[in-house]
Amino acid sequence: MGKDNNKYKNISEQIVKVIGIENIESVTHCATRLRLSVHDRESIDDDAIEEIDEVKGVFYTGGQYQIILGTGIVNNVYDEMTNVHQFDEVSKETMKNQNQGNIQRAIRLLADVFIPIIPVLGATGLFLGLKGVVFN
Repeated sequence: MGKDNNKYKNISEQIVKVIGIENIESVTHCATRLRLSVHDRESIDDDAIEEIDEVKGVFYTGGQYQIILGTGIVNNVYDEMTNVHQFDEVSKETMKNQNQGNIQRAIRLLADVFIPIIPVLGATGLFLGLKGVVFN
């Protein structure tokens, strides 16, 4: 067990070393990916990250630098990373929202309002169509 912990600790240290401790704003993870909010995406050497043991790939989307590690591995690497370093801990939803522009937030708000009433609008349209067929 101790050997595995050292493995995950080494992976987390290598990731922090390549990205730079000062470049990492916050860290979270999902089932397979380590998700980092970084200050300067352009300064990260993707090839160096991909050469780290257990890293299966990287990509940058939605304001997050995501490192694909796989199920189980990502939890251990995240735990080791947050045990050693003090990063801001934010929820996945907060991290997703903090990188959206004002227009995206407005569209999301409108979608959140109107999506629940779509079934009602559809049913109303069906009833009006049925009424037109029956009473004409």
